[in-house]
This record gives sequence, structure tokens and C-alpha cells, in this order.
Amino acid sequence: MLSDCGKSLYFKLSGGISMPVILLAGSALILTGCGGKKHIPPTAKLKGHEGPAEGSEEEPGKSPDPHEAPKEVSFAADNLGSVKGRVVLDGTPEPNLEIGMGGDKACANHPTHAGKAPASDRVLVGQGGGLKYSVVFLYKPPTGAPAKPGKVTLDQDGCMYSPHVVAVQTGQPLVVTSSDGTIHNVNGRPVKNAGFNFAQSKGDVKEITFTKDETFSVKCDIHSWMLVWIAIFDHPFFAITDENGNFEIKGVPAGEYEVRAWHEYYGNTEVKTKVLKQTGVKVAAQTATELTFTFKSKK
Repeated sequence: MLSDCGKSLYFKLSGGISMPVILLAGSALILTGCGGKKHIPPTAKLKGHEGPAEGSEEEPGKSPDPHEAPKEVSFAADNLGSVKGRVVLDGTPEPNLEIGMGGDKACANHPTHAGKAPASDRVLVGQGGGLKYSVVFLYKPPTGAPAKPGKVTLDQDGCMYSPHVVAVQTGQPLVVTSSDGTIHNVNGRPVKNAGFNFAQSKGDVKEITFTKDETFSVKCDIHSWMLVWIAIFDHPFFAITDENGNFEIKGVPAGEYEVRAWHEYYGNTEVKTKVLKQTGVKVAAQTATELTFTFKSKK
């Protein structure tokens, strides 16, 4: 049991990232705020974007061969297609953990919760088994693509990060803000990029950019249940699935690619990365190539 507000237990993953220890008390699946038991939802790290993919013998976190010649492709509009489709869950979804926010009334009484204790965003399944917050991306994509335009926003609303997973390209601004009438701190501990830890009140805005590709989690030390995943790519060929598991990666030059998919919970087994992959995916100009990735329930 933990009695001090804001404290939690951690263990070290490879790469030096501190992650919360899974605390299960009997059959109770409850996250509580300050002054109560703290049960942190099980999470795991996507070790970069390189693998190991399911069925692959690649080493975890192994980077592509830097001496491998990049694909020479044309980014002219008439040579571009897209990769679209769905990520789905096969089987019964594991239940999300209920979050008790009684330690902070500004959180517990927030109108977005409608008077009920919210659940974590770990497993969100929509129509037809579509799995929200899966990350889909090209592995070893062509180089020289135009950068993704615009900024990506990460909000803190109802003492929850929104969205639960964000993806940005290196150099693309991530705008972190807060809609809550209570103080948060945003604590990110990446390996390749500079770490950050700053406090935010309602209306505060902080802009962050990254220079290296990696994936890591960010938490709030004040509200221990708050967690968000940030996936950083050094190319623009990635997407996050919507509430029904749909995704689309646009602006892909005609060619043949490997496409991979990862999910926070189903994409990991015992904190070891498991990434689904499809090889030999052919993209034709001005055409949408459709794929389906299927994760299997652990129940």
C-alpha cells in the first residue's frame, strides 16, 4: 500500500525508463487518488519503431542498417497513394481499470465524468471490435518526404490526458495545455530526447519539439493515474486509430512497404514489445491500399 500523495512504485525497463509497477489488490481493479490505494494500469514501452515485430528475429530496439540505401521515390502528387484500414481486437476486451479521484475534488467532480468514477483509456473497443489508440506506421519508409504540417495538441481535461496516445514527427510542435481547474505536472522521461517536467494550471500552454524518434510515456506526479503515450517518428508515415479502429496514412509514394501496428496493451506481452507487421504491402499511385491488423484478447 502507498499512503503518500503523488508517490508510486517504479521498476526499470531497458533503456532506463522508469515505469509504474502493476499493483493488484485481490480482484479489485480500482485506481484511487491521493490518500487511497493506487493501482497503476499495466503499460509497456514500444522500444522505438523498429521491432521486434511478431514473427521476426530482430533484436528489440535494433535500428535499421544505416548503410542501407534509401528508397528513391517520387513525391509528385500523381505518384502518391495511401494505406488505410482498421486495427481490430479478436476476443473479449479486458476491462479497463476504474479510477477513483476522491483525493482531488476538482478531478472527481469534473462534468466530463457525469458523477461517475471514470475508467482508464487503456483498452477502448468500438464498432466491429475496432481498437482505438493503436499506432500504425511504415517501417523503413522512403526518405525525403515533406514534413507533416501543423501542430499536435495534448490537453489535460477532467484529470485525464486527451488524447491518450499522440504521435508527432520530429520537429513538429506538440502543444501541451490544460483545461482543468487544478494543477498538474507533466513529467516526460524519454531516452533519446531531452526530458521535461513542468507544472500547468488552467489555460497554460507549453510547446515542445523532439529531435529523435522514440516512444515513451508521460505521467502526472500529482495525479498518479494520468498517463499518455507519445510516439515520435522521423518521417510522416504514421497514424493513430480512431474510436472504431480506422486509420489512414496518406501521401505514400507508389511502391512496396512493410506496415506495422502497435497497441499499448495488446501490443505487449510481459513488457516485451510485440508489433504486428504486414510485409510486401503494395501501394499504387492515387489508390488506397486497405489492410486489417488483428490483435488477440488475452482473456
